[in-house]
Amino acid sequence: MASRAPDRRRNNPPSHGTTPPVFLSTSAGDINPVQAPSRPPDEIRKIFLRTGLVSSVTGSSFLEIAPLKLSVSVLGPRPLPRTSTTPFAAQAILTTEVKFAPFASTVRRGYVRDSSERDLGSRLYQALVGAIRRELYPKSRIEVVVTILDSEDEGDEVNTVCIEEGKTVEPRFWDVGRSERALGVVLAGCITAASAALADAGIEMFDLVSGGVASVFVDGSEVKGKAKEGAGPGRRYVRDPSIAPLDEGAPLATCVLGYMAARDEISELWISGRLGTKSGTAEMDELVDEAVAAARSSRGVLNEAAKERIQFIVDKAQSADPSAVGGKDTEMTG
Repeated sequence: MASRAPDRRRNNPPSHGTTPPVFLSTSAGDINPVQAPSRPPDEIRKIFLRTGLVSSVTGSSFLEIAPLKLSVSVLGPRPLPRTSTTPFAAQAILTTEVKFAPFASTVRRGYVRDSSERDLGSRLYQALVGAIRRELYPKSRIEVVVTILDSEDEGDEVNTVCIEEGKTVEPRFWDVGRSERALGVVLAGCITAASAALADAGIEMFDLVSGGVASVFVDGSEVKGKAKEGAGPGRRYVRDPSIAPLDEGAPLATCVLGYMAARDEISELWISGRLGTKSGTAEMDELVDEAVAAARSSRGVLNEAAKERIQFIVDKAQSADPSAVGGKDTEMTG
């Protein structure tokens, strides 16, 4: 008797039994957390940036700032559809979209964009719209799509920073700025990678936009209300802060911005946290200066990525047309 053919319309289970994997909890007391390599507070993490990796789009880029990984695709400029409801556009219409991959974080994300992704998309739009020469592309549309492949988890499961004293573990402070730092690092990376992708697409811009992020921390005694009177609170500014619990103290505020170095302009500014106003805006100005310094550091990587792409295009054109290499003007005589 012939065996029945398998039903390929269903997800058939394996023929043998399987055992689900069991992972150890990170909250176990016998597990020592992995400490990130220490770096000076005025130094950013190493950045890997490469353009032209996706051939099916106009421009693309890939950025990695361990553990952040994201890819950017630029579509356009493309003509707007000719419909009766489409208004005349004297300038190009820019659309930005930021989406986390379902496997980008510890908690699996959905396929529909949530509020944080829509917020990142709107802030990315504000950072890029002022740098593109949209008047050169009338009746057209430029789409920037960012896909975040991996990012640091900003959940609340590891939001409590603790210190061990003998056998007891007591909470030091509640890391209220963890989510802001996570989104700030992601937004700064999106701005830098999107600017590189726009340059790879050949879209004219006033200047390249680089993203920068910085955070300010204070001593934990101030958060507990034990700061002595007359003693100024210790401030510590960290460029490109990590999301893991730090030893700098309690997080106070985080600043993310998009910066055009050649024009010395800030295209986007986002400050989240608490900053004192009794001493004026000195604390805010210093935090913004640290974020600008971080953006200047990432601008160097952005320039090198653009130079490598231009050199690749030039070498490819010269290899296709050998006569263009070292060509000289010829003079014809009668």
